[in-house]
Amino acid sequence: MKKELSEMTLEELWELFPIFLVAHDDRWSDYYSEIEKALTRLLVDQPVVRISHIGSTAIQGIWAKNIVDVMVEISEKADMEKSARLRAKWFYQTIRHPSPCVNFSPSIRSNIGL
Repeated sequence: MKKELSEMTLEELWELFPIFLVAHDDRWSDYYSEIEKALTRLLVDQPVVRISHIGSTAIQGIWAKNIVDVMVEISEKADMEKSARLRAKWFYQTIRHPSPCVNFSPSIRSNIGL
């Protein structure tokens, strides 16, 4: 009989979902710049307040997961559904959080928080 994830210990979860850290990679800031430019173009009609490189890859010199985390701050007045549709059109996956927060991530190398 299989356990539900909520019933597993941390050790069991780590076996299923291991976290691998790598040495700092200077290309992470370049990846962020590419993502920021793409998001700026994608969300041109949205009231973007700020786009930020966050998480461990934003900190020079430390080991991190090889994933660039990006946060997009959009005005509370924005049409979040329209924004989500735009991101989905360009392969950004939307993961819902309590309103007005939406998380989305493009495929391989980055996680985007909105």
